[in-house]
Amino acid sequence: LLPPKLAFRADASFAVPADFAQHRALLFVDAQAFGPADHAPVPLGFALTSRDADAVAHVEEFFVVAAFRRRGVGLEAAAAMFREHEGAWTFTVREENARAFPFWRRAIARYGSVVERVEVGDDDVTRTRFSFRVRKLG
Repeated sequence: LLPPKLAFRADASFAVPADFAQHRALLFVDAQAFGPADHAPVPLGFALTSRDADAVAHVEEFFVVAAFRRRGVGLEAAAAMFREHEGAWTFTVREENARAFPFWRRAIARYGSVVERVEVGDDDVTRTRFSFRVRKLG
């Protein structure tokens, strides 16, 4: 469930009350679906990010609808997501999600030095943490 008093903006981002960490939701939408009024936009996936007290951005959730996978949608969406915050980023991938590793390695390769560290969480689940910095282009 969404926090109370959650207000979505036109770009699908949202602000949360002060007692929650800073979060941002992004919804990927098929631009070609913005045609005649009788055609609704087609959601392709979503991402949820947060930023901690040290200004590190975290990818909390990232999902692409199965029918749109392996078409570049995810790579384009990830690039747009990372452009939203210059600085440190991190996220984890569970070891059983083997297909996600090549995707994420491609998605973040442009950012140079990426640190991969295997860790076991409090829930005894093994994950690989990816950490990197996004620098302003230009």
